[in-house]
Amino acid sequence: WDWAPFPGAPLTADTGSKTYSRGIWKSVYLVKISTASATITDVVPEIFYRGHYPTKALVDGQHGGFDVNVRVHLWSPSPTRGYVEVLGSWGCINRSRIIHFEGEYNATV
Repeated sequence: WDWAPFPGAPLTADTGSKTYSRGIWKSVYLVKISTASATITDVVPEIFYRGHYPTKALVDGQHGGFDVNVRVHLWSPSPTRGYVEVLGSWGCINRSRIIHFEGEYNATV
């Protein structure tokens, strides 16, 4: 809803006027995509420490390491396939093959 009277809402007690909606309150993105493609709707990095619980600051090269997963949420208006590739700044490349999907889908790389 936009900044307009909310349909079916009761009249306010003080003025007897229609209640207004709150309107759009977060970012809105409009994206045009072709029917034979997909769009990324959300990216969620998941970082897990592999070592014992640290009791002091970690030092590069002297810790248990990390596992990094990236969950990529996709949407496609029609059946499509492809892959998601994630390149870490530390030189790691992972690719997830997406078989065949339509609508909402998520891949973890």
